[in-house]
Amino acid sequence: MKRRDLLTLAPAALAGCAVPARACTLRLDETLVATAYREWAAFRAYINGPATKGMKNTEFNPLVEELDGMGLALLTIPAESAADFIMKVIASTDWGQGGMPDITELPELWAEARALVGVSQ
Repeated sequence: MKRRDLLTLAPAALAGCAVPARACTLRLDETLVATAYREWAAFRAYINGPATKGMKNTEFNPLVEELDGMGLALLTIPAESAADFIMKVIASTDWGQGGMPDITELPELWAEARALVGVSQ
C-alpha cells in the first residue's frame, strides 16, 4: 500500500459508513483489494442478515445493486497477489452466482490473471 492510497482511504475510514454493517476500519497490513473485499463481504452479510428480513423489494433491490456495483468496482483495483485475484472473482460473481466479464469486456483483468500465473498470451 502506497502513501497516496492511505491518504485516499483515510477520510473514508474516519467518516464512518452509511450502512452499519460495513467494515470501515483502515488496516495498514492489507492490500487495497483485501480492504474492498472486506467491505463487500460485510455489506453482503448485512443485506443477507436480519436487518433486511421482510424488507420490501423496492428497498432491498437497490441494496443488491449496490453490492453488485461493489463487486464490479473491485475488478478495477490491481491485484497484488493470487489471493487478491480470488477475492476479486468471489466478489464480482457473488460466490459464483454470476458470470465474469470476458476478455473483450475487461481485458485488463485477464492480463492480470495471465501475469499472476506467468503466461504471456
